[in-house]
Formats: sequence, structure tokens, C-alpha cells
Amino acid sequence: MLSGKVLQDGNPLEFFLVSGVHDKDFPWGDGEIFSDVLLVIGDGTAGYGRFAVTQRVLEGLKLNVGKGTFEYRGPIFEIPRDMPLLFQKLPARIPNSSNAWPNLI
Repeated sequence: MLSGKVLQDGNPLEFFLVSGVHDKDFPWGDGEIFSDVLLVIGDGTAGYGRFAVTQRVLEGLKLNVGKGTFEYRGPIFEIPRDMPLLFQKLPARIPNSSNAWPNLI
């Protein structure tokens, strides 16, 4: 996890970045692996914008916990504020979305 502040129009906003390349069977014991990127950014009004992407294998994700390095180049999707963050089954592929950010560096 990485947390800190970013500036938007001179105003500091909190952010939290979490990513993982998860071992086989985590967390459902289904024999599969998966990767994810989660980003939360303050909106300046005591709320947060939530963004995420998850896939069996995320192309463009380079994560090395031992070296403390992270790089992701790919789409990330905004999670609407009224949508709960609960997944019972991962989709076979990421659906197209008008809320996609084309590249997150």
C-alpha cells in the first residue's frame, strides 16, 4: 500500500494505492491466480473517488514487493459511489467502460 497526497489545482488530496499479484487459490480456493490495482483519491469534499481493475493476469502490471517497485500501464475503472465493493465471482474479462482511464502511470 502506498498513501500520500497529490495536488489538484494547488489543493492537496489524499490518495491510497494498493496492488497485488495473488497466489493460486487466493482468496476463493478456486485454483486460479489474479491481479488487481485499487486507487482511492480524495475529492476535496470529504469524499473519495474509487478506481479499480482486476483480472486473472493484468498485462502492464509490474510489481516487485522485495524491491518496493510498482508500475501499471493500462485501464482502470471508476467505481460508482452507490456501488458496493463486493465480488462473488471475477468476470472472464474486463467489460468496456466509458469510465476507463486509458493509462495510469
